Amino acid sequence: MKDSFLFRSLDDQQTNTLIDSMLEHNLEAGDVLINQDDEDSKLFVVDRGELEAYSKLNEESKVFKHFFPSDSLGEIALMYDHKYEYSVRAKKASVVYSLSRSIFRSISQLSVREKRDLLTLTLPKMDLFKQMDSQEINQLADTAQ
Repeated sequence: MKDSFLFRSLDDQQTNTLIDSMLEHNLEAGDVLINQDDEDSKLFVVDRGELEAYSKLNEESKVFKHFFPSDSLGEIALMYDHKYEYSVRAKKASVVYSLSRSIFRSISQLSVREKRDLLTLTLPKMDLFKQMDSQEINQLADTAQ
């Protein structure tokens, strides 16, 4: 997960909180994880097994991608509301973990607030910023995010 642009700014504690918040899904071969046109609201990470993504056109299914352990899908779901443009099913028995948009947002927002609060407490103690008033410190802390 650390390789994903969405998680780069999180520290180890925040990453562990996200991991602890993930739900486990045990899939058998053929089980559908995502249906095309369903509401897209989760990130999925493959732990074991193999998944395949396919799209349906005129009642025909065409596989276009395979997912293996440590692969993820649905990163966009954490940021935007939209529908899945494809379906995903287990090609063989698999274990997948999911993270909901609401949990991701609450943890990442908490992260931003904590960092801002830390900066607003720390900056005024530094010689370079001692002459700044609280409004200027707050603006600087916002900019540093």
